[in-house]
Amino acid sequence: MVDSAVTARFQRDFALTELLPAYADNLKSLRALKFDWGRQDIVTDHIYGAQAFSNRLVEFGVPHEAEEHGGGFRDRHWGSGGRVYTDVLPFFARHLLFGPPAELRDRVTAAHGMLRQAMLANDPDARAHLYRPDAMSTPEYQPALYGTAQIAAYHRAMRERRRVTGYVPVPSEVLDLGNVAVESGTFTVTWALPNGTTEEERGKYLNVWAMEPDGSLRLKADAWGYFRPLADPAAFFVALPQGDAPARRRSVADLRLARTLQARNDRNAIAVRTYDAEAKIADYADDAVIMPFADTNKTGIGEIRPYFIAYTNGGRGATFDSVRVWNVGFEDFGSYVLEYPKFRVAWRSAGASGVVKGGGLRLWRRRTDGSLELLRQIGTHDYR
Repeated sequence: MVDSAVTARFQRDFALTELLPAYADNLKSLRALKFDWGRQDIVTDHIYGAQAFSNRLVEFGVPHEAEEHGGGFRDRHWGSGGRVYTDVLPFFARHLLFGPPAELRDRVTAAHGMLRQAMLANDPDARAHLYRPDAMSTPEYQPALYGTAQIAAYHRAMRERRRVTGYVPVPSEVLDLGNVAVESGTFTVTWALPNGTTEEERGKYLNVWAMEPDGSLRLKADAWGYFRPLADPAAFFVALPQGDAPARRRSVADLRLARTLQARNDRNAIAVRTYDAEAKIADYADDAVIMPFADTNKTGIGEIRPYFIAYTNGGRGATFDSVRVWNVGFEDFGSYVLEYPKFRVAWRSAGASGVVKGGGLRLWRRRTDGSLELLRQIGTHDYR
């Protein structure tokens, strides 16, 4: 006799194919994943289950290796011809780190792992220690934080409102700018609230890691946001004294670049006021990726163009009393330019009015003729 309640509980809490949707992002964060099964396994459910699990991993975009070998459940494990020697140990050798990571992506992964540990420990000082003293951090709904003191103060206040109980980053890219690495990806975060409930959100991030003299990596800038508007944005705003971006000396070449970037920003402001989506789109590279406020990432100009056209058309009917776009700094890396943008828009529509402001990060790439095209961008909005 089949107990339907027990069977349902088994499938929900034990069957890997049923558990996968909730844990796919965790699996994507692994350095590698591999499993195998024997073709002559007398428990045929093992064969069909492993095949089904591999197909399910593909469905959820989880990188993995899956292999069927000739043998049964306990065959071909040990000895010089066994799979532990021929497959398991070489797999470990390829993917495990035995000492400090040498490749840049591995170093970034290790640094982000330290950030994850500080987040899960809900330790604002340990988290701030992973930033450079002059770092800029831009959380969603919060005006930019300048310096480790403000960064620690923000996370200390947030710890009283919600404690991080889960954080799974899924990096998608690491760009090497020389002495700086730009990491982007998505994440899932889970919080425990004082009232005993939990919340979970998914979002995107862009981290700028600077290489220290001792070879370690520290954040010089970061920004993150969510895939949807949050129900209570005030809960993510902390009233702190307004900070100032660190002053940097500028060369003549920097002054020229500053004028170039401001001309782009002025053109962007005009495009907003005049509902000119194509003028905004013109800045982006064909392989650009944008991470817009309260939305999913848009990859390539084929996704970026319809997004901006729909976004622009959605704002028609509003009057913009003022639109300002500028930056609080930039850095020239030769083939790339990292910009720290800000914006402020005063609007009115049908008797309502307001001000929207925010910032984020932009990474420009130089074309062969020296002109700039926008390669990566993340945008955030301030709560106030």
